[in-house]
Amino acid sequence: MTGTTLTNPSNDFTGVNATNTGPGAIQIVDNALPLLDITGINQSGTGPVSIANTGNIGITGPVATTGNFTVTPGNGNTITLGNGANINTGGVMTLAGSTAINAPVNINANQGAIFGVPNGAGTFLNAGPINVTTLNGPITFNGPVNGAQNLFLNAGPLGNITFNGNVGNIAPPTLLQIVNANNVTSNGVMNVVQFIQLAGNGTTNFVGGLNASGGAYITTKIVDGIVNANPFVLNDSGGDTINNTTSGDAAANSLDSIAEGVVEAMNTPYFYSPQSAHGQPIVLTANNETTPNPEQNIANLLDTDSSGCVSFSGVQVCIRQRE
Repeated sequence: MTGTTLTNPSNDFTGVNATNTGPGAIQIVDNALPLLDITGINQSGTGPVSIANTGNIGITGPVATTGNFTVTPGNGNTITLGNGANINTGGVMTLAGSTAINAPVNINANQGAIFGVPNGAGTFLNAGPINVTTLNGPITFNGPVNGAQNLFLNAGPLGNITFNGNVGNIAPPTLLQIVNANNVTSNGVMNVVQFIQLAGNGTTNFVGGLNASGGAYITTKIVDGIVNANPFVLNDSGGDTINNTTSGDAAANSLDSIAEGVVEAMNTPYFYSPQSAHGQPIVLTANNETTPNPEQNIANLLDTDSSGCVSFSGVQVCIRQRE
């Protein structure tokens, strides 16, 4: 075949399974109301795959493409990923509308994965786990992300992960785990039970703040933004900067990096960081400008070249040397 185009002005497409082994695109355009049901796509030849419908679009079978994969529902309608809706694409996957993930899914989109549209209803995690992996391509969520499920994101060491809406403002994810990324940016408020970043080469920036009731464990070079988590565990991966970061249960807690290898800490319940990548000891000192209680000030600088903990006013701060 040189391409597959299924265009239907009526509404009698049900259980569509399209296969194309030659060059050319697969295009499915329908007016199926309320639902266009896709049970499988196999594009082993060259060319993109696009699905559009004036109503909802459901995917209940495997999708395999060598090029881009784009799904566009009607205005105000929803894309539903059900049982078996595992997606493997050699290009960019774009789910250009509100998306409900109703079954555990694995998404491998080599060049990038885009969920939703700006100012859209967002992504609903109704079942899990959800695994999204790219080969250094970006992973972008437009609109809010909600659902008490486990979400695993892996953009590789060069790919960026971006949340352009609030996360968990209705139903916080149980676990949001960044397996690998370059930069991670949350432009809205992020509410999760637990946040884990296993690897990062750039900056993790919580523009609207991170609230992690079950703790935040972050491995990256730079952390920026407000973090409310207990415990807050930071393992640096080559840098030493923590900018404008708050850790702990109370607003009085503060953690502020003012220079490479220098950390100011006041009333931080649990903070872990290796020695500076450049061989400089990490220095702990009081942040007097934001100290609500003068009795919590640290009179002298505290230096450590190895692992260990220091306590002041009943608050323990632990430093772990680079392994």
